[in-house]
Amino acid sequence: METVKETTFDSVVEATPDKVNLETDKVETKPENVLLDTFEHLYSYVVSVHSEKLNASNIIVIATELMQVVEKYKTLTGSQKKTLVINVIKKLVNSTVDDESDKKTLNTIIDLTLPTVIDNLINAINGNIKFDKEKAKSFFRRFLCCI
Repeated sequence: METVKETTFDSVVEATPDKVNLETDKVETKPENVLLDTFEHLYSYVVSVHSEKLNASNIIVIATELMQVVEKYKTLTGSQKKTLVINVIKKLVNSTVDDESDKKTLNTIIDLTLPTVIDNLINAINGNIKFDKEKAKSFFRRFLCCI
């Protein structure tokens, strides 16, 4: 029986190869090697932390966690981080989902929604999305009264 090693955000960053110094942002290898190493570390992190079955509802949760982890990699650009998160989740789907129909459905969901969700989360974090609390309250009052 295989034991699952406890993995944290910091241990993923600490496991980065010696050729990358995250504190000084100096990369001593080719950027594609850093991306591949980072990809493998992120994938290992997700596999070790999430043992539940992957489905449409927890893809966003996993993507949000990965965004937090990948944010610690200062040498990567925003688009590289976004691509890494999406590709790690796709690999997770392709390696853990057995049913081909489910796999195709999840990959379609990832392709159609995840890039926009990531962009919107980043915009919300950066304060670029205005949110009118009164309109939201009004919407939920009308919505909840119908249920």
